[in-house]
Amino acid sequence: GNHYEVEVLDSSNRVQLRTVQVGLAGSLLAQITHGLNPGGRVVVGGQLKYQPGEVVTPVLRKEPASEVYRKVGGTIDMNAQQGDQR
Repeated sequence: GNHYEVEVLDSSNRVQLRTVQVGLAGSLLAQITHGLNPGGRVVVGGQLKYQPGEVVTPVLRKEPASEVYRKVGGTIDMNAQQGDQR
């Protein structure tokens, strides 16, 4: 199906499992249609290292996601493979 589990951080920086529903999925990104709140903090690296309830020190990064960053004249190929330069 289109339901997956992701790790998120709560307000105390504890790892929590959250079930999400995925809409469109690209080669590097996916549209989460249900299960996350705006501004929520999702663990995006090293997921196998953490256990639910574990307290972590997050490293926050603010940068545009490559597949949604608008470029003049650009299009998004949702089926492109990573590194594919069309």
